[in-house]
Amino acid sequence: MPNDAAMFVPTYTHSFYPGQVFPILGPTPADVARELERLVDVGVSHFPLGFAAMTSLQRFVDEVVPIVRLQPEATD
Repeated sequence: MPNDAAMFVPTYTHSFYPGQVFPILGPTPADVARELERLVDVGVSHFPLGFAAMTSLQRFVDEVVPIVRLQPEATD
């Protein structure tokens, strides 16, 4: 999640995995929460997360964790 949403790049590549493209959640905390909630709704309960810097991890803890719903949405 960049501080400026206009700077958001939605994917990245890694030299350990040539030819693969990995998604990045974002660009805003609300977008990240919404994407995580979509996974929660289909039964995902554990998420592997990676952060390039401690500031990114801290921002996730401060801005995403408080707003993300961790229980599946009730359906009638």
